[in-house]
Amino acid sequence: MVGLASIGIPSISAAAPATPIPLSPQGDIYLCDDLLHNANFKWTAVSGATGYTMQIATVTDFTSILVNYSAPVNQVYLGGINLSPGIYYWRVQSFNIDGTSPWSTILSFHAIPSSPVLVFPGANAFVSPNPTFVWTTCFPFDTQFQLSNRPDFSNILIDLNFNANQYIYKGPYVYEYKFYWPLPCGMYWWRVRTKLGTEMSSWVSQLFSVIVPPSIAPIIISPTVNIIPTNKVDLKWSYINNADRYQIQICKGNVSLLDTIIYTNEYKLFGEDNTIYCFRVRAGNPVGWGPWSEWRQFKILLPPPAPRIMYPSNNTVFQTNVITIDWTRIDTAEYYVIEITDFTGHVVLPYSLKNNTLQFKGEYQHSYSVRLKAVNQSGESPWSQSIWFRIEENIPPRLGINSYSQYTNQPSIVISGKVYDLESGIDALCWGPNPIPIAADGNFQITFALQEGPNSFTLIAIDKAGNKTQKTIDVFKDSVAPEITISFPISPLYPVTDVFTVINDIEIKGIVQDLLPVTLIINNEYINIKESGNFVYQTRLNYGQNKVYIRAIDGAGNATEKIIKIYKTFNPTFVFKINNPQIFVQVIDKDGKLTWQVEEIDPGRYTVPIIVKGRVFIPVRKFIELINGSVDWDAETQKITIKVPARGKTIELWIGKPLARVVDTYGKEQWIQIEKGDNTITPFIRNDRSYFPLRFIVEQLNAVVEWDQVLQQVIIEFPIVP
Repeated sequence: MVGLASIGIPSISAAAPATPIPLSPQGDIYLCDDLLHNANFKWTAVSGATGYTMQIATVTDFTSILVNYSAPVNQVYLGGINLSPGIYYWRVQSFNIDGTSPWSTILSFHAIPSSPVLVFPGANAFVSPNPTFVWTTCFPFDTQFQLSNRPDFSNILIDLNFNANQYIYKGPYVYEYKFYWPLPCGMYWWRVRTKLGTEMSSWVSQLFSVIVPPSIAPIIISPTVNIIPTNKVDLKWSYINNADRYQIQICKGNVSLLDTIIYTNEYKLFGEDNTIYCFRVRAGNPVGWGPWSEWRQFKILLPPPAPRIMYPSNNTVFQTNVITIDWTRIDTAEYYVIEITDFTGHVVLPYSLKNNTLQFKGEYQHSYSVRLKAVNQSGESPWSQSIWFRIEENIPPRLGINSYSQYTNQPSIVISGKVYDLESGIDALCWGPNPIPIAADGNFQITFALQEGPNSFTLIAIDKAGNKTQKTIDVFKDSVAPEITISFPISPLYPVTDVFTVINDIEIKGIVQDLLPVTLIINNEYINIKESGNFVYQTRLNYGQNKVYIRAIDGAGNATEKIIKIYKTFNPTFVFKINNPQIFVQVIDKDGKLTWQVEEIDPGRYTVPIIVKGRVFIPVRKFIELINGSVDWDAETQKITIKVPARGKTIELWIGKPLARVVDTYGKEQWIQIEKGDNTITPFIRNDRSYFPLRFIVEQLNAVVEWDQVLQQVIIEFPIVP
């Protein structure tokens, strides 16, 4: 909305609002990008006004208006207005529906280019003789650079102008100027201002100083000695002109300990005892560092602490006159001073030792006190606490007997040992009134004859001070071996041989008798013997023959051995299969386990069992031999004779005859029909092989026959007892 006064029509009425008062801007405002930035036009609010009109012009009579802007509030932010540098005027009026106020008083502002920002060197900075000057602007203005050695710039050293396009980077726009010839050391002032047309910003200036790094190394002043007797060490060096800082490096042994910058020419080190340190230092200022000093090495070595006597303890009484004195080792000690005084107060001998132990030889019936101190390059420790000890000779000689057997079956025993006395020496070793020879090293050996039963011998050692030691040697001679009596099993059951025949596992019981303790071993297993001498041994048997080895050894070495043979039997089983030339035989393997073995019915001829009238026939020779029997063939009479001693039977059968003759072990003879009620069941010859009825033969041998119709096989089992 444009005010009415702007078109020359007065419109003031009684109800028109009052005139506002302009507040800001006024004075200098800054331009960037040819635009008015941060121009916030403010005026006082007027009661009853519904809006305001603001005008900007280049002349005070507002005949040339640049901006005519209406707003409902009492401030306007104008951004992006194209303005040239120069002086501008503005005013404001209020209005409502009843009219418009008069124009306010006129304020002016001066639009000038924004001032630059000085980046480097910063205020009061220290720089090298070839500095690079850097400044920025918000817009690519022309800039003017000046350098002086006076704060009022009364002596201009350099005066340069840069056009708007000589910037290095954009946003903000960066300008640089580098000196390629060195400036002399000293204080300088530099300033920059921006230009836009005829308008210029105010100067922006800063002070800086040109300096160079220190040229010489500091000289180490302290420490002056290599050994420092305190752990607080003052490290000092010479002050260097034009240096405001120092870099110090400290090493501990070969390891870096500290690398830091300080602002004084001394440093206090709190170090560790018995440790080597080294350090060096160099001077510096804001533009660089000077050369390093030499390395200075030193060692912190405190005076050693007092040692503590570890042995002997106070008031110890010794039976030997050679005493080992030990004390705590002090790592920083070079040597120890030890003072030994006898009970009269006389110093026996002061010692200086590098080790922390001393062998002292004193006199019997004397008391001594001991104290000591440690010494190194930094000083010596206080004396340790004193201890007292006494040497007395009332120790009996040492008599050692080497181990010997308390039980033996030999006619004599050799006893050896060693006798010695460290204090006064050995005078004699006796067995009753008999002296025993002693070697130079104290070893001795003597042979004693033994009687059956208990024997006792006493040895007495006597030292030169009359002290005695005696030891008694007890030996029991026993030349009778232990007696082993087996209470179970006591005799074989069947058959009558030198073995016991059992089916199940067995428990062996017995008793051992001897005068001495006995060790019982059965099958390499140690068996517990009760106080009464009884023992029990449980064992699991394998099929076939089992041997039980029994050995009893008494304390004297006498031994008795017994071997019990136990046979675990089983029911031999045979299987014949129709149309199969093999016999399947159950046997015992090498581990005493049951397994199946395959044999041929008629070896080499592939003969198979034949069923005739419901009866199985086979050539019987191989089968009979497998049950430890024999077969004889009489070709003239066509008779076969089967003998099986273990089953107690002899069986005779004839080709084509239905009867067989059976004779038992007592000679009793029977004629038995092969198939009761059927004379057609007889032995026969086929393909040059003789066939005999299997069931009849095995039943006469008291075996059990079972026919498996499904598998077409005959199963024969022989009981243990026929």
